[in-house]
Amino acid sequence: MSAENTILIVSENGDNNKNQIKKDDVFRLHEVNWMVNVTPMSDSHRDHIESRAILQLKTTNKNSPPETTVMDFKLEELSKFFQTLENIQDKLDDLVESNEANKINNSNGNDGNT
Repeated sequence: MSAENTILIVSENGDNNKNQIKKDDVFRLHEVNWMVNVTPMSDSHRDHIESRAILQLKTTNKNSPPETTVMDFKLEELSKFFQTLENIQDKLDDLVESNEANKINNSNGNDGNT
């Protein structure tokens, strides 16, 4: 695989499991549907309930038909998933801020190396 046609995915927990995938194999998120549900944990224990969130992700890819993935989360799992998304958002925000700072430095004739 040539470098310009691949994406390197590195696990956030730093476990060195690096996956290289083709850019053409990456799906784009097209639609998100969700619902929340509270259900009894069992018929015999109706006083114990379990909160759940169901996410339906519809994705598209230029090489294959649209796909739908349904994810069922318990409260703890949803919290962990949300925290991961927050971490991704923080990294993206850092990249944007860094890029904007570089643009400002370059427009002022400063290459950032003082």
